[in-house]
Amino acid sequence: MTTIYDCLLTLSVPESLEEEMLDLLLAHEDLVSGFSLHAAEGLGAGAHLHTTLERVRGRSRRRMITLLMQQAQAATLIDRIKVQVPSPEVVWWTTALTGFGRLA
Repeated sequence: MTTIYDCLLTLSVPESLEEEMLDLLLAHEDLVSGFSLHAAEGLGAGAHLHTTLERVRGRSRRRMITLLMQQAQAATLIDRIKVQVPSPEVVWWTTALTGFGRLA
């Protein structure tokens, strides 16, 4: 049976929370079948600059995690993350997914 994904969940996580977030996602295999991880940088009023390098450069090191999901599962996962990693520096959003497939 093929899973029908209708949602792309994106998590923006400070570099310092990367391992904790990856462990959390891997522990919730009932909701998470896989994800992609990308290096990113945050700029602007919401960016928390923790290290000297970040303050000099004016941007924070972050990780973007993207997950293909069903909307209901995304909501459940977000609730679990809020309990286990209650950080105002973890940002999330969902985007409607209108297509997904493999080329072969």
